[in-house]
Amino acid sequence: MRTETATPESTSPVARISAPASLDDIQSAVPDGKPSKQDASSMTAPGRIVREKASSPPKASSAARPNVGFIGAGAVASTFAVALSSSGWKVDAVASRSHASARRLARLIPGCDAEADPQTVVDRCRLIFLTVPDDAISQVASSLHWPADRGVVHCCGAATSALLSSAATHGALCGSFHPLQTFAALPMDEDPTNLVDLTRNRFSGVTFAVEATGWLRLVLQSMASDLGGLTIEVPSEHRPLYHASAVMSCGALVALLRSAAALWQEMGIDEQTAFQALLPLARTTLENAATLGPEAATTGPVTRGDVDTVRTHLQALKSLSPEVLSLYTELTRVLIAYSSTLDGQNRNELDRLLTQYDEADSQPMKNLSPSATNHNDGGQSHA
Repeated sequence: MRTETATPESTSPVARISAPASLDDIQSAVPDGKPSKQDASSMTAPGRIVREKASSPPKASSAARPNVGFIGAGAVASTFAVALSSSGWKVDAVASRSHASARRLARLIPGCDAEADPQTVVDRCRLIFLTVPDDAISQVASSLHWPADRGVVHCCGAATSALLSSAATHGALCGSFHPLQTFAALPMDEDPTNLVDLTRNRFSGVTFAVEATGWLRLVLQSMASDLGGLTIEVPSEHRPLYHASAVMSCGALVALLRSAAALWQEMGIDEQTAFQALLPLARTTLENAATLGPEAATTGPVTRGDVDTVRTHLQALKSLSPEVLSLYTELTRVLIAYSSTLDGQNRNELDRLLTQYDEADSQPMKNLSPSATNHNDGGQSHA
């Protein structure tokens, strides 16, 4: 996804990275954590109060930070709430369909209470995050009463704040705040100090897709900055495309590694051993991509134009692991398309070779073990 730094002269039709709002902007919009009564019109016109900055502003003061509550205590909420608290934000309350989960999370955060009723979180907090499974966001929002001075936000990557329309009808400001990061459930039985250390840098350098208006937009931008991240605005029609990209970079990456590890079973080596053997290779590849760029980090027989090696791969897969053959051929086509080192002859030879295997008897990937699910408060993985 191509992005451009937002300036008065330049915006991207796909996305726009914004510098966080300045401290003066936030405090004028949310003095003492409340929306400005003198400039109510600016709350629905973010362009009137957001001044893009070339450099990061100072951290927002406590006066510009409304107290925060969470409804949903799964993997996303656990990491997010602990990191937010350690960054100086006041997380006052958490509720969950599993009260035990809410209690486990609350004990990790100083001054945070586990509430049995989600409505109590809404009544106590100015800014509420609905960190429930994506399919439940709209239902949970419509089940609660929202005072007009509240901000309510979901963390679904594929959807806009339209999921919160029931809260908007009561006058609450609605938004979405999606961290482009993956989350696993925190080991709640560990020392809380250790868990804070685990989450401290989880958001450093992370991009947050932020959608909101008025004081809520300013607060979310400041929140991302306090967590060490950047913000990006994705047009509503491109949210599914943005999230598909995230899934391909996260869960699909793990699926690819597990498919590669499954091939080792034909050599009599178990999947776990194979996975551990492949991880250093995968880590180094990602590190190279980060430091050298994706093109320089791409290595292997395709980039060298080694047709014979690719042929031996295809023959082995067709014979021993036909369920992985179609995955290998499609990925090889992508490598060919992106490779700048192939000459015309090698490119044509590789294309012809892959075509020969297009009609091979590829089987569904039934022999691969199902991957573990990373749950977010009882139901969904997050990317």
